[in-house]
Amino acid sequence: MNPRLAPLLLALLLPLAAQAKRDPAETAYEEARRSYYTLKDDAARRKLRHNWLNVAHRFEAMASRFPKSQRAPEALYTAAELLNELSRISFVSEDQQAAIAYYTRVVESHPKHRLADDAAYTLARIYFEQLDQPESARRVINGSLAVNSRGDRAKDLKALLASLPPPKTPVRNKPPPPAPEHRPAVASAEPSKPAPAEKQAPAEQVPVIRVELSKPAEPEPAPAQAPAKVVAQAPQPAPASESKPAAEPVKPAVEPAPAVASNKPVTAPVDEQMAQARLKAVAKASNGTELTLAEQLGLKVRRVVIDAGHGGHDTGAIGRKGTREKDVTLAIARKLATELRNRGLEVMLTREDDHYLKLEERARMANEMKGDLFISIHCNSAPTSKLRGIETYTLNTSADRYSIRLAARENASSEKGISDLQFILADLATKANTEESTRLATRVQKNLVSHLSSGYTGVKDLGTKEALFYVLLGAKMPAILVETAFLSHSEEEQRLASEKYQDDVAQAIAHGVEDFLGGRQVAKVQVN
Repeated sequence: MNPRLAPLLLALLLPLAAQAKRDPAETAYEEARRSYYTLKDDAARRKLRHNWLNVAHRFEAMASRFPKSQRAPEALYTAAELLNELSRISFVSEDQQAAIAYYTRVVESHPKHRLADDAAYTLARIYFEQLDQPESARRVINGSLAVNSRGDRAKDLKALLASLPPPKTPVRNKPPPPAPEHRPAVASAEPSKPAPAEKQAPAEQVPVIRVELSKPAEPEPAPAQAPAKVVAQAPQPAPASESKPAAEPVKPAVEPAPAVASNKPVTAPVDEQMAQARLKAVAKASNGTELTLAEQLGLKVRRVVIDAGHGGHDTGAIGRKGTREKDVTLAIARKLATELRNRGLEVMLTREDDHYLKLEERARMANEMKGDLFISIHCNSAPTSKLRGIETYTLNTSADRYSIRLAARENASSEKGISDLQFILADLATKANTEESTRLATRVQKNLVSHLSSGYTGVKDLGTKEALFYVLLGAKMPAILVETAFLSHSEEEQRLASEKYQDDVAQAIAHGVEDFLGGRQVAKVQVN
């Protein structure tokens, strides 16, 4: 052999030898990561449900093949995050059920891993907020805190635990009923007692993938054949406040990840076809009457969520004399809360002091608070100092240039990117409570104009309108945004800064809510 070629051959063979000795678990994990980034970077792939399932399957397969690897919990957690994100878009119960199974495996099989409490927190929120299973959420939280009470999510877990309703006291001398949780369409996957932590050799820590994928434009309905080993004992119901986008079903290229969890079968299935037929009959009847669907179903208003616009570093509009929108909206929100509580309603505020909240968080908070009405308070502003008046908005797209510009100004603090547009449009298309929101906006606007006109001159009725406000997007209840007056108008700025005008605005909105409720039954709040 030529002596000059020896170093070259050695340089070529050394990487091959190193690759041969490489940990196969690490190799499988890196392959799954590459498939994840391929999905993330390809908008066309993200439009198809089976591509999401395939990537999740790669992570789960790696964890199942190498359960003792330090990458196993990271792979399971990433698979769970992918499927949880997918379930919010696809509305397919099997996707959510598979996510529950993977989160459960992280909690049970790797209880002391750094991601176990993250998995427990997300799992508990799914049980409580989406499946209405507070006892399942409580068991997950207590199990996680028992293993690791000082994890980075311990504070969040304890806060979530405190927000759960008190546990039901079993009736004496009677065994507890064996009935499952109240959502038969999704089989519960309740975690068992955590297994002892695995002993693993320390290794370099690589950050786990946190799913932040852009939302697909047209999420598909469930494929004709359900994913393998994902338990769903009853037909999937259509979500009450969201409709599934129509698309051609695509069968997954590979079978999705198997869900290994202790799923309880549903013992009390619901006649889904009969339930859907009844809802359709009620909806059809509502077209020929003035009663809304919510009224025909006898749905009560228990809780109103009030959102004081802006806050913290986001001052909102500022008048020429320095009046700040964030201060006025908070003052009106507090006064409105008092007015509604005096009328027997329970009231929650998205913020009770001067701190910043993202626009996207406000509707989410209203959903988490289980509000029956959502009212966002704002002050208007315009390039000209001549424009004045009061207007009330509901969520929709608008062809009105003025409304479009106003929405653009109010949405300026949003952190959403253009890649989120298709998801936003899909969420808007499935927006429920449109009729109820319009009725609430009409009553509030009418009372604002009539009440304020009796005490102030020049009150102009700008009417009820529609616009695409982030703060209303995603609210699963009748939701309105009230523009109380213009800070850019000198006289209206002076009024907005006065406590009397703030009181009058709060009273007028409360009267509007009262008119909206009309003869509807209100769940009174007991005051001790």
